[in-house]
Amino acid sequence: MRTFFEKLLIALLCTYSAYIVDQSFDMIPYLLIVIIISTVLDLVKKDAYELIIYGVSAILCLVDPSFVFFMPLILYNLSTKYMKLSALSIIGIILFSTIMTLFTSILSIYLSLKNREYQNLVIDNKKTRDNLKEDTIQLKTYNQQLIVEKEKDIEIAILKERNRISKELHESVGHLVSSSILQVEALSLIADSIGNETLMNGLNILQDRLSAGMKDIRYSIHNLHSQSLDLEKQIKNIIDEYPNIAILLKYDIREDLNYSLKFDILSIVKEAIINTNKHSDANSMNIDIMEQPKFITISINDNGTDTNANITTGIGLIKMQEIASKYKGFANFKFDNGFILRITLMKGINK
Repeated sequence: MRTFFEKLLIALLCTYSAYIVDQSFDMIPYLLIVIIISTVLDLVKKDAYELIIYGVSAILCLVDPSFVFFMPLILYNLSTKYMKLSALSIIGIILFSTIMTLFTSILSIYLSLKNREYQNLVIDNKKTRDNLKEDTIQLKTYNQQLIVEKEKDIEIAILKERNRISKELHESVGHLVSSSILQVEALSLIADSIGNETLMNGLNILQDRLSAGMKDIRYSIHNLHSQSLDLEKQIKNIIDEYPNIAILLKYDIREDLNYSLKFDILSIVKEAIINTNKHSDANSMNIDIMEQPKFITISINDNGTDTNANITTGIGLIKMQEIASKYKGFANFKFDNGFILRITLMKGINK
């Protein structure tokens, strides 16, 4: 818009310059030709074509000197790239035109240079804004990763504390109750041998209660271990949160994986489901998590039809690639009748 108004001002000054020299001069054809040339110069991007057009403009001035009155409009374009040619044009205007045309030419060059500075400033501001936006996104991603890692560390700390408590219960209380049950059984045999039924009944009740208590202790210890992270259950809980997608889960992991690996598998599955829900038109999804002797394979695919989706970048996919790299594995993404994700995680890494 700024260029348009500046060129309009220059065109008016050129017209006025021609008018004060010869009021009967028919300037409309000259003005239209120069406006067309200036517009073409705005559209043309190749230097060779621009130089040809400038050469044609110079020939027009030589053939018909009346075109010199309107040369300031051409100078506006010329000054953006070719200052030396603009200086030569000024010399020609000094020799063959009026003071008013010279003034308009100098003003045209000045406005052109200022406009170029303004455009450069706009470009720099845009780059700065884009860089700040990118930095903000990266910082947000980094903060999210820190939150996830912090939650993971807290869960690991809780798991270690549970294991410590269960171990202490097993080694102290469990052994004490077990030895107490054995002692009660021994006393029961003695009471039975002397025929004291009252004592026998009391010892039997005590033995039953100690046995029930022992079962409760074992059950609690077992729960402390098993509650660390039930991966299959957690994945099913996430699946239940998205009833709009028919998700089929195949889970075949028999080994008790370490907590870190379980957590990262859960993160991959959750991210994949979220991405499908947000960025795809898919209504069904298959998730296969299989255990191999040396590695874990995660295969996820949906029936989405959005082939324009960017499957090579994105915070979620980058995060999955980082997890795969963490376990010396790999992650592949592609679109083939739906989005397909293949991830391999080596076992025995980052225990």
